[in-house]
Order: sequence, then C-alpha cells, then structure tokens
Amino acid sequence: MADLSTVKARNQFADLINRVAYSKERVILTRRGKALVAVVHFEDLQQSNATETKAILELPMPNPSSNACIVSNESAAFAVIRG
Repeated sequence: MADLSTVKARNQFADLINRVAYSKERVILTRRGKALVAVVHFEDLQQSNATETKAILELPMPNPSSNACIVSNESAAFAVIRG
C-alpha cells in the first residue's frame, strides 16, 4: 500500500485513478503526514463490506446532473462515481 500526500494526489489525479483502476493498488492519502483516506479499487470495496457498500451506492446523488460525489461519515470517506 502506497502513501501519497493530498497535494500530490490532486496534482496527479488521473495517474492516481489509473494506478488504482488498472493495478488494483491501494493508496493512502495523507495530510501533514497523517493518513486521511484510502483510494481502493471498486471490487475491493464491494468485497470488503457488501452491506455498507450497497447502502452507499443507493444514496441519491446531491446533484442529479452529476455522476460523482463524496460520501463521508465519522470514520470513512468514499468517492462514488457512477457512469
């Protein structure tokens, strides 16, 4: 599992998504050296907790014209991209 700062992740977003999508690498995004969120392949997310994942994917998109949103709670954050 690789670590990447949020600044680098923002600057290299396409590369980050490709790393996760094609090599199924898990990447921990850090801010000020502390782990903040993880970017994982969608299949890994589905396998990790099917019930929680189903609930997240069934949430309505805040903007009906958008196909992406960030979902978070006290312990986790997910980027949900539908397309």
